[in-house]
Amino acid sequence: MGEKIESVRKLELKTSVVKTEYPTKVRFDIAIIDEEGAPDFKMVDRNKYVNDIFWVLPVKTAIEIKYCQMGERLFDKINQAYVDIAKIIKYKVKAENKEIFKGFSLYFVQYLTDRDRKNIKDIQNYGNVPVPKNIHFYMITPDAVYNLRKYN
Repeated sequence: MGEKIESVRKLELKTSVVKTEYPTKVRFDIAIIDEEGAPDFKMVDRNKYVNDIFWVLPVKTAIEIKYCQMGERLFDKINQAYVDIAKIIKYKVKAENKEIFKGFSLYFVQYLTDRDRKNIKDIQNYGNVPVPKNIHFYMITPDAVYNLRKYN
């Protein structure tokens, strides 16, 4: 058994700050860890750190991605994108680093039918979710990029 050390020390992260399906309880598609906001790690023994804290480090940027393939209905997938926005907003509200936190929900559309093109305004107004500062919501189509964020 290693020697017990009670002091708290800052751990230098030797890992990429870009993670997927992170943090554990939220699971953003892509997350960028806030290195400056990372808490101190307590040594358990000389050669081993408590690793639970590693899986819940603060996130400074969260990215959620949805992809609508040819043949899928735009509105079905956009509902999933709104669930992602709600997840990002919920994280921001509780985050200790909420002032620097940024979130992105990106809804990629592989193909637009003529009917889809005629209904772009309906899609832009669908849900009409007010989104806080530093949270962004885009639909990326072969024709254009649409901002779906309703400012509040």
